[in-house]
Amino acid sequence: MTRTDDRYDYPEQRFIGLGKIGQRAHVVCFTPIEGGIRVISLRKANTREVRRYENAAHE
Repeated sequence: MTRTDDRYDYPEQRFIGLGKIGQRAHVVCFTPIEGGIRVISLRKANTREVRRYENAAHE
């Protein structure tokens, strides 16, 4: 699942993705660039984000 990251007035359009790598949920922040994407950060999802992912997966 992906959503626009509009928490701040960033100079570029940013997105936040939530998904699994193996058995663990992760969060990635990225921005589109010419020819691909640029990853800004990638980390393990916290408890709240894991719950959000699991709820969305069951809808």
